Amino acid sequence: MVNKSWLLLALLLMFGAVLPAQETEDAGGPPTRLDRLLENAGQMQVKVTLDRTTLYFPGETATVTVTLANPTSGPLEIPDPGAPGASAFAVSRQGDAGSRDKLEWSALEPFDPLPPDIPSTVVTYGDSVTLVFHPEDKLVRPWQTYGEMPPGPGKYRLYYNLLGDGAPAEFEVGAPVLEDSVIVPLQRFKTYQEKGMANQKTTQYAALAVAVRLGSEHLIFVGRKDVRTTDDVETGKDGTLTKGTAQDGAPWVRVATVPGKVTSLKGTADLSGLITVEYTTADGGGGKVHLDENRRPL
Repeated sequence: MVNKSWLLLALLLMFGAVLPAQETEDAGGPPTRLDRLLENAGQMQVKVTLDRTTLYFPGETATVTVTLANPTSGPLEIPDPGAPGASAFAVSRQGDAGSRDKLEWSALEPFDPLPPDIPSTVVTYGDSVTLVFHPEDKLVRPWQTYGEMPPGPGKYRLYYNLLGDGAPAEFEVGAPVLEDSVIVPLQRFKTYQEKGMANQKTTQYAALAVAVRLGSEHLIFVGRKDVRTTDDVETGKDGTLTKGTAQDGAPWVRVATVPGKVTSLKGTADLSGLITVEYTTADGGGGKVHLDENRRPL
């Protein structure tokens, strides 16, 4: 059962209000241990930051840093933010579909309640706790697009669930204009037989790489999710990648920033699946990028 008080807390945070403790199911009973921990957490100053200030690619991987500081005059015992299941995020979008006011931020999805037996930690006055969430981390309670940016362009806010006196991270997902793309075949195959068909079919999997202009930058991305060699990249009339294409390879890894428009993009993979991307730019320059098993530049 979703605890509605978490939604109330999140909305109060959005408007900068003072945050009350989470309510117990028995409103007339004495405060529980978790109530006290949450009340203390509400006094913490929370800062959420992301790994870049420029535009993100739809579905691009991101690293999130959360800093929780104790501004009070004494120690605060709070839920241990490093405990399994303790950390979660929520996203709000400005001018979401159905919004009358394009400056309005969408309501947050409610956080699940923390378990009553969650471990705690004590933060003394003037001290802080810093948590870094990498795209490869697997949270028990992740935010809806954790590890990757939302698939649609727009302005967003990212909230952390251990609520306190702090501001969310604001970021923007851009609308990338395609310059070139390449399907990189991998030595991965799947043979299957469709219902009613006499013959089997074999599909070869591949990695998808795209060169795009995103704002004022020229960038190359490689999708971490495999596609099929028969897939294709779709764009709108203005050359921007469609939402479907942006989702196909997500999460996307930013592998290169280049000085100008990419006119040619090629890719190869060795027997172990490690990929090399080669590109040429409009001024005749170019280069190669070798990627590791997570498709990050070596």
